[in-house]
Amino acid sequence: MSSAISPSPSAVDATKPKPRRPADYPPNGFGDFWQRKLRTSFRRMNRSGSGLLTRDDFRAIGDEMVRLGGLSGQRAEDVRAVMLRIWDDYYRPREGGSGISADQYVAQKCRMVNGPLRDDVTRYGQELFKAMDHNGDERISREEYRIFTEA
Repeated sequence: MSSAISPSPSAVDATKPKPRRPADYPPNGFGDFWQRKLRTSFRRMNRSGSGLLTRDDFRAIGDEMVRLGGLSGQRAEDVRAVMLRIWDDYYRPREGGSGISADQYVAQKCRMVNGPLRDDVTRYGQELFKAMDHNGDERISREEYRIFTEA
């Protein structure tokens, strides 16, 4: 029999780090490095090559994730729906038009991280996570990540 005393649950909880929220971090300056990364992301996502990122591009990305992941049925539809919801909620032009330019994409990412959408970044990440987690095990495997980056 051990004489060690186990810490009470409240003592363990007190040492556990509290989850950080986006507001707990300083604003991102989006220097040249980040802007180059975002422009590369834009070019990869712009499937049509039109110079505008559109809902059809997000549909094509969802379709490619389904194809590469070998998904079918409800899971395939869920992935497609998440990609379209991301477009509708975060990228769809609010002032009309069917797409956004690379400059608008970079500006929107900056608003998402530093502006009024900052507190919504968690929901965006959760939506993206759902699309990437093909088998629903609440983990992103190397294969799932590879599929996402190739799509």
